[in-house]
Amino acid sequence: MPSVTKRFTNKTVLITGGSRGLGKAIANDFASEGANLILIARNKVQLNDVKKNLITKYNSEILTIDTDLGNTHNINSAFKLIKDQNIKLDYVINNAGYLKPQSIFELEIETWTNTFNVNVTAPLLISQKSISLFNQDPKSDKAIINISSLSGIPQIEKFPNMTSYIAAKHAVNGLTEGLSVELKDKGIRVNAIAPGAINTDMLRSLFPNYHSQTESSEISPIVIQLCDPKVSKYLTGTIIPIQCN
Repeated sequence: MPSVTKRFTNKTVLITGGSRGLGKAIANDFASEGANLILIARNKVQLNDVKKNLITKYNSEILTIDTDLGNTHNINSAFKLIKDQNIKLDYVINNAGYLKPQSIFELEIETWTNTFNVNVTAPLLISQKSISLFNQDPKSDKAIINISSLSGIPQIEKFPNMTSYIAAKHAVNGLTEGLSVELKDKGIRVNAIAPGAINTDMLRSLFPNYHSQTESSEISPIVIQLCDPKVSKYLTGTIIPIQCN
């Protein structure tokens, strides 16, 4: 039987926060569809485990970069490494997130700053630096997907003690809309998904009494669809709320 060409064969996808949770599930889905991956996360051991597993399952080409995206210098260093290897990007998934619950009465400026550095400033800088590294073939599909949250969707009841996170995810949605306008002429689509609570390590560690029945593997296919030009060729500037349970 003739071999079947997978949707993202010879495409390169950069995924932040790719060592666990939703980022790990997104990495698995892209690898299963033939993509090459650049995975960025803080935990080197977890990154290497994901890399080893995906190579074993799919024979993927994977570059891992362990770094803290809350530091601007680290983002510059990561992109120097990517550029030095002459890698061209097709898709960028800004998935890395930071959440530290604190009530407004106890909210520390350090928490506010870290929340915005990881959730807003990092996606901005990564998107900026990716522009020159995107595949320049005008026929090549290109997209940036930001992972927002229902916390950033107006008129949905929020959890308490999350003011900094709520504000940051609203900013992510604004960033998505702004980028979609400015990058339209370059053929780069920019969209976001805004899921509710997903059953991840972060949720379980921060909110041990809250239980979500929604798994990362149920949300990651939506990201894949947003990068598939046969499905989402004309979709840009859209924030998709996802009601999890």
